[in-house]
Amino acid sequence: MQVISKENLRQLSFQHMEDGFSIVDLNGVHVDVNPALCRMTGFTAEELVGSSPDHLYWPPEERDRIQAAFARTLSGDLSQIELTFMHKSGKRFPVIVNPFAIRAPDNSVLYYGATVVDITQQEAMKAELRDSEVRFRTLFENAGDAIAIMQNFQIIDCNKRQEQLYGYSREEITSRPLLEFLPPTQPGGRNSGELYQELVAAARSGTPQKFEWHGRNIDGNPVITEVTLTTFTLGGASYEQATARDITQRKQIEAQLLNLNKTLEKRVAQRTDELEKACAELHQKNVQFRALARKLTQAEEEERKRIARLIHDNQQQLLAAAKIKTEMLVEGLHGSNTDEISRQVVGILEQALESTRSLTMELAPPILYGQGFVTALQWLGRWMEDNHHIQVAVVGSLPATPMSPDISSVLFRAVRELLFNVGKHSGVRKAYVAIARTDQGLEVSVSDEGVGFDLANVLQDRSYGLLSIQEQLIPLNGRLDISSVPGVGLVPPS
Repeated sequence: MQVISKENLRQLSFQHMEDGFSIVDLNGVHVDVNPALCRMTGFTAEELVGSSPDHLYWPPEERDRIQAAFARTLSGDLSQIELTFMHKSGKRFPVIVNPFAIRAPDNSVLYYGATVVDITQQEAMKAELRDSEVRFRTLFENAGDAIAIMQNFQIIDCNKRQEQLYGYSREEITSRPLLEFLPPTQPGGRNSGELYQELVAAARSGTPQKFEWHGRNIDGNPVITEVTLTTFTLGGASYEQATARDITQRKQIEAQLLNLNKTLEKRVAQRTDELEKACAELHQKNVQFRALARKLTQAEEEERKRIARLIHDNQQQLLAAAKIKTEMLVEGLHGSNTDEISRQVVGILEQALESTRSLTMELAPPILYGQGFVTALQWLGRWMEDNHHIQVAVVGSLPATPMSPDISSVLFRAVRELLFNVGKHSGVRKAYVAIARTDQGLEVSVSDEGVGFDLANVLQDRSYGLLSIQEQLIPLNGRLDISSVPGVGLVPPS
């Protein structure tokens, strides 16, 4: 009565179970198997039932391990076992075996049963999950952007780029609250903590947040990032992921470009202003040139008239008188007074010759081209004293290097014009001419201890003499510098 009939055992084998099912006797011999186990192993029930304890679906390389596990079951250890079985075709597949005891009413064990679950698909999914985790971790760790996973304002994980970007180790980052890493404020004065909370709230509403974030690394240097903030749910818990791209260098370059643009705009404005001033000065120069040209024409005309008057009043008169005296000698009108008339003629011709020589010296003194610039200035000083009663002291000397006739002629006329101005306007009868070599070239100065003048008024009146000197010096790469104060004379050169 205690023996369970074979029919009852077959009903217990659960013919329709999806998992494999087997019953073995106390010797480990199969008593019954269900169709699922047959499909799983590829063996028929006839091949499996009654076979020896070394079952056909045990792989040879796993036989010892399976026999040991089977022995533990037969000894009463009903723990779940993970094993590898073999299909009739030789293909191995992983299974989980759940053994249990079939007992008689007196609690004695009659048989052992077991469900067998093929976990091939589960293992494949686990392997795929492991591979996915490896791929994710590889991408996570080697990403070019910094990535941080956060929960409740605490960074719970970050990648290497996050460590490199801010200089903190992963342990330091994950052991401290996020707010400790935030600067007090962001550009514009917003509190960093409050702003970040607003961004997290917006991200949790389902819209990824993209923004620019200003922070500092462990050394206190600024770090500017472009952040994409998203949220996700895992195991019922909400997390935030911040992906930060370092744009510090780009922002610095942009700032430099902005400053450069401002500098360029400033320089362009300055240059434009300079050009406008230069155009105005050029226009003024043109006006001055036209005025100078008119005055030069007038001066040339006046000079012609002056020379004509000198020739008429001196040379012509003297030559006319000499002609009359000579005619008298020819005609014998004075009888025996021939010697006296001859002496008079000679005297008149000498005056004419001296007058001509003086005019020649005034217009273009040969001494300037024959004996040099300094000697010519010394002669000019004597000439000014003889003809205009101005004492001129010439100070300085020049090397023996010959001077270009163009330069010496222009400088000579300039000194003469300035000495004329001393005689006309200074109120004194003494002037000084100094000559010196400098690093910039040749410097010739004319000074006096007179009453001085207002330079602005003189320039505004467009003094012909000064303008003429200035314009003649420009082609020679020279310039005219004027220094004067009303009522103050200059200290004479030593």
